Amino acid sequence: MTHVIETLAAIIVAGWVLHRLIAVVVPRTVSKSWLAAASGYGAMALAGIIGGDGFGIWVSVIAPVGAMLPLLCLASSGRVLNVWTPPRAPRIDKLVLFFLILLVAFSAAGFGPLNLYAHFYEGLGPVLLASGLALWALWRRQVVVLVAVIFAQCLWLLDIGSSNFYDQVSHLALLPALLFSAMRRSKG
Repeated sequence: MTHVIETLAAIIVAGWVLHRLIAVVVPRTVSKSWLAAASGYGAMALAGIIGGDGFGIWVSVIAPVGAMLPLLCLASSGRVLNVWTPPRAPRIDKLVLFFLILLVAFSAAGFGPLNLYAHFYEGLGPVLLASGLALWALWRRQVVVLVAVIFAQCLWLLDIGSSNFYDQVSHLALLPALLFSAMRRSKG
């Protein structure tokens, strides 16, 4: 089951990347945005289904994906297509999350006396992370983050994917995404 979930998550992330790349090349009209989304997600779905080891390499490079990254990709595509426009997280929230993810990544790499990443396998660490993210999502009306936390909790409790809860709600790819998103000018 883990392989299926990881492959699906990788298809979504790769589909989002291809969708956004196609959207840069194709002029932005609603129909062509749908065409870009269908092309991007469709091509990656086909690659995931028939790609075999070639797509497996992509899965292994970005694994474990968890719940947050694919759901944020789907929400981003939904926003571009005007299907669903959840409220954007404020810039300060993105920067705080960026630095928190960076702190955990650096501590896991051995910088500093404490390995924060190790605290999210069991005990109080996963409880505090899930509760903190859920409360923040409720307070800031971040529906996508709340759904991702709930879905991540289900995956983690069912032992699907990583046994570290942090992996279920974060990914190193979020670092550049959060920073770029926080630094980008708001449209309106």
